[in-house]
Amino acid sequence: MAAAAAGIKRSSGSMTSLHLMGAVLIFVVSMISLAIATEAHEPAVTDQKLQVNDSIHGKEHFVLVHGIGGGAWFFFEVVTLLKAAGYSASAIDLTANGISKVVADEVVTVVQYTQPLLDFLASIDGQVIILGHSLGGGSISFAMETYPQKISKAVFLASNMPTNGQTFFSSFPPTVFPRLIGNKDLILNFANPGSPNPTSVYANKTRLALFAFNQSPLQYVTLGQDLFTPTPYQPGTEKLNLTTSKYGSIRRFYIRTGHDHAVLPSEQDQIIHANKPERVFHLSRADHMAFLSTPIELFSALVHIASI
Repeated sequence: MAAAAAGIKRSSGSMTSLHLMGAVLIFVVSMISLAIATEAHEPAVTDQKLQVNDSIHGKEHFVLVHGIGGGAWFFFEVVTLLKAAGYSASAIDLTANGISKVVADEVVTVVQYTQPLLDFLASIDGQVIILGHSLGGGSISFAMETYPQKISKAVFLASNMPTNGQTFFSSFPPTVFPRLIGNKDLILNFANPGSPNPTSVYANKTRLALFAFNQSPLQYVTLGQDLFTPTPYQPGTEKLNLTTSKYGSIRRFYIRTGHDHAVLPSEQDQIIHANKPERVFHLSRADHMAFLSTPIELFSALVHIASI
C-alpha cells in the first residue's frame, strides 16, 4: 500500500510539474517581446514585435516534417514546448530517414518517400497545422495536395515552397544546391553502377557546424553527427502537380532564418517572392536548425500562427 501511495504521489507530482511548465511557458511567451518579424502582404521582412493572445490553450495539432538527413528527432524541443503549452504535436520520420530502416537508394518516388506522412494524415480526425523544414517544404506541399481537407495551415521553415510543376530541388533558387555540393556540405551517392543519376544525398557530418548548426549548441552538432542519415535523391526530381483547389486552398506561412548558412536569407527571400505566403516571420538569430538554435522563438511563432 505504501509503495502504491508513493507511486500515486510521484505521478501526481509529474502532472503538477507538467502543468507548472505549461503555465511558465504561457507567462514567458505572453510577457516577453521576441524579435520576430512578421508581414502580411509584402515579402520584404520588417521588424515587428510578436504578441501572443489567449488562444495559447487551443487544441491545434502540429505535424512537423524534417528535410535532408533529418528525422522526428529534429523537433524534440519544440514538440516538448508545444505539448507543455496544451497543444498536440507529432513529428514524422519520412521513408529512409530517422528510425526508418528503408535504404535511401531504393526509394524513387515522392509517394514512397512521403508515405509515413500520408499514412499519418489519413489516420487522424480533424485538421492539423503542418510544418516542413528545408526540403520538407516539398513533402508538406505534396501532402497539402493529397489531403487538403486535413490541413488548416502550412508553415514553411527555411524551406522550399513549390509551385505547380516544380520539383523538390527546382523549387529552391538555382544557387542553393551547387553551393552546398561544391562546398561538400552535401554529398551525392551513386548506388547504381553505370548510371549518372544520384540515388541518395547526405549531409557531410564533418561540416554540420559550419553550414547547418552554426548558431546551435555544440552538443546538437554531436547529436547530428550520430543521427543524420542519407535521404532518397530521386523523389526530389519528380514534378509536383499542385492545384489551386487543393494545395492553393490552404493558408501558407513562411519562417525565415536570419543566420542560415544552408539556405541563405537572400535565397529564402527569393522563395518568398516566387510564391508569396500569407505572412512571413523572421527569426533573426536562427541558423538552419531553428528548432535547436532558437526553439523558444520558433515555438512562439507557431503559437502565433495557430492564433490567427
